[in-house]
Amino acid sequence: MNPASWSSIPNLFDLSLPLALAWLSPEGHLLRTNAYWQKVFGHYPEKNSSICITDISPKFEWDVLIEQILDSRSSKQFAADIFQNDILSNCQLSFEPIFEENHLVSIVLVAESYPSLSISNQKLELRMEDRTNKLQAIFDVIAVATEAHEKDLGTVLQGCLEQVIDSTYASGGAIQLLDSDEEFLELQAHAGLENEIVSEMQESSAESGLFGWTASHQEKLILPDLMSDWRTSEVIRNSDVNVYAGVPMNAEGELVGVLSIFREKKRAFSSDDISILASIADQIGVIIANHRLRAENDRLMLLEERNRLARELHDAVTQSLYSSVLLTEALKTQANKKNLIGVEQISDQLQSNAHQALKEMRLLIHNLRPSILSSVGLTRAIRHRLKAVEERAGIKHQLNIIGQIDLPKYVEETLYFVTQEALNNSLKHANASNILVTLKQSDMLLTINMMDDGTGFDTESLEDGGLGLVSMQERMHQIGGEVVITSTQNKGTNVKIIWGAKI
Repeated sequence: MNPASWSSIPNLFDLSLPLALAWLSPEGHLLRTNAYWQKVFGHYPEKNSSICITDISPKFEWDVLIEQILDSRSSKQFAADIFQNDILSNCQLSFEPIFEENHLVSIVLVAESYPSLSISNQKLELRMEDRTNKLQAIFDVIAVATEAHEKDLGTVLQGCLEQVIDSTYASGGAIQLLDSDEEFLELQAHAGLENEIVSEMQESSAESGLFGWTASHQEKLILPDLMSDWRTSEVIRNSDVNVYAGVPMNAEGELVGVLSIFREKKRAFSSDDISILASIADQIGVIIANHRLRAENDRLMLLEERNRLARELHDAVTQSLYSSVLLTEALKTQANKKNLIGVEQISDQLQSNAHQALKEMRLLIHNLRPSILSSVGLTRAIRHRLKAVEERAGIKHQLNIIGQIDLPKYVEETLYFVTQEALNNSLKHANASNILVTLKQSDMLLTINMMDDGTGFDTESLEDGGLGLVSMQERMHQIGGEVVITSTQNKGTNVKIIWGAKI
């Protein structure tokens, strides 16, 4: 609907009043402002319908206001914030509706500022509050980074992106990562964007367009008017977004992706906004670098585990089978000689070899199965291991839990690996009949004690750590823990795993 004619409103806009006046359409667009408004809040061209009250007063619910005016057909007053040069100023807003033939045709807005000294103090407070919020956003991203090892990368990036959007008053944003061939930017996280933009950003060129320009030049790209820039795609031109800021994300000096945020409102990003974007982009780069290091470490650990299983298959089972073949031939020889004592002795040894080979095979089969640790937790995973391997091997076992076991995922993974190594050693070398495992957590200290009644050994006689001790110690040192082994020949072995703040 066309707004009312100029003559239908008292000519207040030419008077020298200490009040900021704006003439609004029913849709909230600024049609005219007086000199005081322009002095306090900035100049807005007359009859420029592209500027809306919600562009300069964030979080203002225009639809709610219109509904209240139509219901009461009277003026409405609110205390609200209005942007002045990208700084929020607190004002008392009064909306005076103008009706023609029962139709709302326009609204006069009176924005009454607080006294100048009060305004200065409020501006300072608002600026400090705004910068505090931005600083808090950086702290929150750093906090996310410290917990990143417990979450998948997509979840971490989504959390970081939402912090950016909230702290910069953006309407939406996205994080794209450079693919391995450095040809495309692949979407990893997004929020507040239209489906068409999301589809376009799923895989975009790393050389052209808004995002590709930022990636290829490794420079910030700040566009207060997307519609006038040659890099803007047709999809974005046909969307509701109007303002763009893109920042390259780097890890160890190498480009890893692009952080993009958008605004639907035609208000450019401030220098503070750009600063926080750059800071958070740096933090995201660190997160991505650490994630990739952990992924590479996991890959190497998996390769190491496969090689270890292959060695065990060769060294243990193959040797046991070869020894059994030799014993079978010796058994035949003694049988031909009708040496019953020799037959009995070799049969006992053959039975012992077969029993040990069965233990080894059960252990290898258990290790080849996917780990259930991530789905059931540390205590249940250890209990499952004891039932699947030790119990079937005829070893009596007991698991005691003292306290509430509550550990980070990466700690559980390491503790489970070291516990399995200790149990494997007992199974293969100790010839134990009983094993007791005790998990205890108090405050930030956790211990795992494993005691068996096996043959034991001289710990000082082990060469180069032996029995995988070096690997166990290295794993524990990576998380700030340690392994202590005590053993006496013919009296059993005690393996104590310690992790926590008291280490």
